[in-house]
Amino acid sequence: MRRKHGDSDTGCRQWVVFWSVLSATCLAVYVFLSPFFYETFTDNLQMVVKLREDKADCCRGMDHLEYWGRAVKWGSEHQVNTSQECCAACKALCTDDGPCQCNSWVFCGDQARCGPKLGQCWLKKQEDPLNPDVQESGEQVMWTSGLIFGKDVGILALETEHGAIRIKLLPDCAPWSVQYFTELLRLRHCAGCQIYRAEARGSAWDAYGKHINKALTGPPYGLLQGTLAVQAVTFKEMPVEACPVIARGMVGWIGGGPDFFISLANHREWSPKFTVFAHVLAEDMEIVENISLLPTTASVWSGVTVAMLNEPVSIKIGRPDSSNIAEVVSG
Repeated sequence: MRRKHGDSDTGCRQWVVFWSVLSATCLAVYVFLSPFFYETFTDNLQMVVKLREDKADCCRGMDHLEYWGRAVKWGSEHQVNTSQECCAACKALCTDDGPCQCNSWVFCGDQARCGPKLGQCWLKKQEDPLNPDVQESGEQVMWTSGLIFGKDVGILALETEHGAIRIKLLPDCAPWSVQYFTELLRLRHCAGCQIYRAEARGSAWDAYGKHINKALTGPPYGLLQGTLAVQAVTFKEMPVEACPVIARGMVGWIGGGPDFFISLANHREWSPKFTVFAHVLAEDMEIVENISLLPTTASVWSGVTVAMLNEPVSIKIGRPDSSNIAEVVSG
C-alpha cells in the first residue's frame, strides 16, 4: 500500500529533526569526553584505525631491518608463510615458565627479492635485547625483524624526584615505539623529557581503575601526560601500532608522539586510537598516583578543562638493576 504524499513529507521532516538532534547530542558528548589534546584535533585516518589487539595476539615486526645474533633455529631449515608466524615461533620459546631461549626473529617475506630465502624464519638470541645487534637496516634490506621480551626483560625506569616508575616495554605490540627507547638509552640523556599534566582518579574510578557506576568521566580524567621529546634531537612521528582499549597502568602516545600518557584508570570511554607501548609495573602505580596529586593550575584546551602541574616533573630514563634500584642515565 502506498503512503500518502503528505504523510511521506511529514515523516521525512520528523526524521531530519530526529537525526539533527541525535548528531548534535553525539557531538556534545564527544567534546565533553575528549580528555587529551591541547591543540585542535585534526582528523587523521591513520590514528582512528581501531586495531583492538590484545597483548597475547600482538606479533609485529619492523620491515627493512635485519637483526644479527646467535641463531637458535636456522632459517634455512625453518620456513613459514608470514612474519606473524615467525614471531609466534619465537614467542613459543620465550614463556614466563622458563628461560627465554629466543628473544628476536628475522623473516624474509619479500617475494621480489628473497629468492630461495623466501619464507626463511631465523630465531635468534640477543645478548642485550634493549641494545639488539643490527646487521643492516634501510629500504634495501629485504628482511623483517622483531623482538620478544621475556619475564623481567625490557623494563626501563622513568626516574623522577618522586621515585622511579618502572615500565615494561611491549616490542611485539609496538616495535617502532620500543626502538625509540633503545635509541634514548644509547643517547644517554633525555633532556626536556617531563610530565606536565596530572589528574587524579577523583570520584569517577576506584583504586583498581574500575569506573564507578554513573560517575562522570572527568574532569579530572585520571592520567599523567608529558613529553619524551629530547632537546636538540628531531623527533620522528611514530606510526600507528597496537591500539587496545586503555586500562589502568598503560603507557601510550598521544597522536604520533612525542607527547605521552600514563593511565590511572580503565578508560573504556576513549576510542581505541592510542598506540600503547608499555605498562607500569603494578607496584610502581603508587608513585604515579602520588604525582597525580601534586599542585596544579586549571587550563582550558579546546574547551576541555585540564590540570597543569605548577612545577613539571623532569624524567630521566635508565635501566633498573636486579635489586630494583634504578641505574639512571643523567638527563
